[in-house]
Amino acid sequence: DDSTADEAISCSGWPPQCEVLRLVQRVLSDSPDVPESIPFRSPESILDSNPGDRSAQLLTGRKSKELTGILCWNSSLESATIRYLGVHPDYRRQGWGRRLIREAFRQLALRGGRQISVYVDARNAAAMGLYRSLGFLPRFSMPLIFRVW
Repeated sequence: DDSTADEAISCSGWPPQCEVLRLVQRVLSDSPDVPESIPFRSPESILDSNPGDRSAQLLTGRKSKELTGILCWNSSLESATIRYLGVHPDYRRQGWGRRLIREAFRQLALRGGRQISVYVDARNAAAMGLYRSLGFLPRFSMPLIFRVW
């Protein structure tokens, strides 16, 4: 484990929604890789993507009680899907995303699961690099389509 005493990855439940909303808003406002998606991904829509879904889980990263990152995921016994991974811009490139993903793998493995999938826009070079470095392999690609009405 590469954490220090004031750093932690936790699955102890959802932190206050306002704290998560602030983090997601900051992440979205500082993520220029796919700017056209920003109007379609509000912090509220990310949190509301799994209402009432018993398989929905949240991992949080903290340093000195400050929320550094979150990973929202759904899992069954065999597999899981990462729905959202966001790391506060002040904590990027410090291993927080990697630690959150590794914890998801650890928790899934404890239940006998072996596969985690994620959908990533190929233009998001940082995310693609992170997932590839953790052993994720591209399975397919599809065009990014937006319909505005």
